[in-house]
Amino acid sequence: MTLTPGWASASATGRTSSRRCATCNSTGGTLIQHGTTHQYGTLDNPYSGSSGADFEFYRAECSATPGPTPVIEPCINDSYIVDTGPVGSDSVDGWVQRLTEGQQVFADLGLGDVTVFETPHYLASSNAYTAISKVFEYRYERSNYFPGQLSGDQAPYQRAMDQFFPYTVRDIYGTKVLPENLGNITEEEQNNHAVRDTAFIVGGARANLAVRQSTASFFYHPFLGVEQLRETVEGIQALGYTFVPAMELT
Repeated sequence: MTLTPGWASASATGRTSSRRCATCNSTGGTLIQHGTTHQYGTLDNPYSGSSGADFEFYRAECSATPGPTPVIEPCINDSYIVDTGPVGSDSVDGWVQRLTEGQQVFADLGLGDVTVFETPHYLASSNAYTAISKVFEYRYERSNYFPGQLSGDQAPYQRAMDQFFPYTVRDIYGTKVLPENLGNITEEEQNNHAVRDTAFIVGGARANLAVRQSTASFFYHPFLGVEQLRETVEGIQALGYTFVPAMELT
């Protein structure tokens, strides 16, 4: 079970609310189940099979090239991460069991019921997303969608499309999606993803003001220290946003 030590999220909005949060802890934080193990057994998916590092609900591999014809290779820092399809076991019932096992860990620790889920690395198969909708009322993330889902035609899984939202929506999987649309601060390039600093996060929040009742939401790794977090929060607040508990976005 991944309780995501070293991970935090923050949501800012132009709206305020006095609603109480059933999934908040005593300090106002919202409990989010970020996967059940954040990896898939002993499979290198794509890195090492370690909890907190790998994909859980989809197959990912490292490639020497981007694009639709990957050249699979052992993972190195400048590899491209390619999504190659569902993992071997991809049934709705199987995913439901895995998700509820994760919920039980929260209950066993005395943390209560968890109603918000986030897929590791923002990716799951269509069956996994369907299972999530059966177990959780909310997802807090950016998500993937697949060609053919509306028409009923089965398109290649490799053509998944990433989507994030500027405000809360109910998506095709039937779950309310709380927006996580600014990403996170990174200090080094990895797998062809550029460095993202405080200015990048605040710039995204500024651009999002073009949308009425927009939300600016990011996550932050506490091992980076508090200074960049303070700069990011203050930069977003200076744009006129107000930070609220995630469940007030519903």
